Amino acid sequence: LGFLAGSRPLNASQDVVALFGELSLPFTENFNAQLAARYEDYGGDIGSTFDPKLAVRWQVAEPLALRASVGTTFRGPALTQVAPGSVTSLQNVGGTFRAVDIAGNPALKPESALTYNVGGIFQTGNFNLMVDYWNFDFDDSVVTEPVASMVSALFPNGSAGANNCGNAAFAALQSRFTFTGACALANVSRLSTQYTNGPNIKTSGVDVNANYTFEDVMRDGLDVELGFSGSHVLKYDVGEVVVEGITVGRPFSAVGFLNFQTIATPLPETKFEAYLNGSTDNINARLTARYIGEYEDQRSVLFDVPNTATGVSVLTPQ
Repeated sequence: LGFLAGSRPLNASQDVVALFGELSLPFTENFNAQLAARYEDYGGDIGSTFDPKLAVRWQVAEPLALRASVGTTFRGPALTQVAPGSVTSLQNVGGTFRAVDIAGNPALKPESALTYNVGGIFQTGNFNLMVDYWNFDFDDSVVTEPVASMVSALFPNGSAGANNCGNAAFAALQSRFTFTGACALANVSRLSTQYTNGPNIKTSGVDVNANYTFEDVMRDGLDVELGFSGSHVLKYDVGEVVVEGITVGRPFSAVGFLNFQTIATPLPETKFEAYLNGSTDNINARLTARYIGEYEDQRSVLFDVPNTATGVSVLTPQ
């Protein structure tokens, strides 16, 4: 609270118009398709989006079905992301918490993606198994500008060595920073960021869902179900990030990393859940175990340690 100013009240509104249509196409008893399309208009500078989809399902045999779909999808910016004004957060800049303003951007466009998936369903007796491969290719991703990347671009050597202060090519980026004194990492008091349409993001993975039911395990009609569901991310590739005409972030893979102060979130490769469920007519009991894979903190610098001899902060690799 000591770092943050009071927020101004905001009263904003938005009209969104959408039209959706869907068509079922049962070509044969074992093969059917679905066509769908959606048009959505956000008005103003945001604009509109049109997104079709095709899905097919083939019942290869009694226990096995194959399915696939392809289409485009979208996510419109939230009202608070395009409204004027800003919110203030506290984030680590140069080893110290600094105020970071996140402003709305009326020029935001809807985030869009080309998506497809291929999978199968296997069912026999009390056993069910579903396996699906999915792939998303995002354009104009709606993100906040990455704090760490902006700081690293202006101060590539941290607190020590040369920086880009006064460099004409970095003037617009430097204007996003407020300093207490001269332009230096140790003097940063505030940083201005905004919501923006960011880089291309490509991600894919595999989902698995399986369960088996043991019926009438005991005389009182106890059913016991064993189940498993999980997801494994194969890739999450983020493209180049540009702020004020400066490339502040080079393409990187986010899978298995903390992704501190980037446009990606912490992203473990694997997550799954297993459960044991017992039920009768009147009682249900369930035991669930969840697993989230590890991810690496890829920051080369974790702490900003003052040099007691000189009083100058020295960035210490860990």
